[in-house]
Amino acid sequence: MKGATYSTLLSLNEYSKTIPEKQLRAYSHSILSAVNTCPMWGVVHHGLRKKYNSESRAMALEYGSAAHEVFAAIYLWQVGYIQNLPDHMFFHANRIYRDPDRFRKALKTTDAAPDDRDRLISLGYNILHSGDFYDDPYDNIRTIANLELGIVHYVEHVLNDLKRWPIYIADLKDPEKPIGIEYSIDYLLCRTLTKSSGEPETDIMRYIGQVDRFHEIERDGKKKIVLGENKTGSRLGESWSMAFDMSHQLTGYILGLSTMLGQIVSESRVHGLKSKQTGHADDFNPISPAPRNTEMFEKFIDWAFHSRDIYERFSTLETFEDSPTYTHSCNRYFRPCSLLSFCCDTVEGRREQLSQMVTAELSPSEQAVMDKISSLE
Repeated sequence: MKGATYSTLLSLNEYSKTIPEKQLRAYSHSILSAVNTCPMWGVVHHGLRKKYNSESRAMALEYGSAAHEVFAAIYLWQVGYIQNLPDHMFFHANRIYRDPDRFRKALKTTDAAPDDRDRLISLGYNILHSGDFYDDPYDNIRTIANLELGIVHYVEHVLNDLKRWPIYIADLKDPEKPIGIEYSIDYLLCRTLTKSSGEPETDIMRYIGQVDRFHEIERDGKKKIVLGENKTGSRLGESWSMAFDMSHQLTGYILGLSTMLGQIVSESRVHGLKSKQTGHADDFNPISPAPRNTEMFEKFIDWAFHSRDIYERFSTLETFEDSPTYTHSCNRYFRPCSLLSFCCDTVEGRREQLSQMVTAELSPSEQAVMDKISSLE
């Protein structure tokens, strides 16, 4: 891998010394994917940050967030009890959950459990029930009961890996240094353009994301970093698995870890948990996507800049009307796009609709990185 050729090897702290943070917009995989799904959808939702005021809940997002809080607790427990670093466990539990008592309270009842399996399941249940997620009468898939069953299956599948796949620890003596759980990446991509005069010009963009976890293992006498991601979904079959071999999200995370840690990372592990456990083999689907290489990093960076250029061209009140509409996305995920009536309206009608919309929230990864930046300022 020739990472320094394709990505500026700058950590967040080094970057903020050279370029004031507020002068460079942060792009996440959510934003870049949105403008590729449909530029009009992407710029309205992310550029103008507008959406319709609706009482309906984003159940997939809420369910996934609740599950990720449980996953984080499992790997924090690994740091404290398998890797014997309780101070690291509690410090980063406070960082992740913000409520300093939530993780400690969730741990209290686990000691009475007969074995590690039951301790981790109890911890997962406690984290789930101390969170904000609750059932929706209109969704019988993303329910607390289904997630409880999913926690059991997740723990049973990963328990034996906890000793063989240690979580990355930056400093064994300093709990406040980074560990590989809920890790924010924030780095710069660069490309070389040619001016009309023929002179080269460097173009940069800022890419952010939130890595679920990453491991530091020993292989052939050498230490190696491996990205770990958790995914929830309704279908986790072969087509779902194969998509990760090309996933730009994974590639961007792997390149981000390489950049921020200053060492080569190429491999990943993805744990898929079905939203509704059905008793089939894909209820829990662990996969090891294709390792990333130079060509894949180049393709990712080309895609990122291509997507950014679309976003910047159309993402203002003055230019959004010129956004292309990708009509193949009007019925994505087997339901009509929320902006279908908006796009079918007139220019004047869309302006009126915009004035009645509410602010669209940041994605979880964007919010996590922005919170981290705020804490450093």
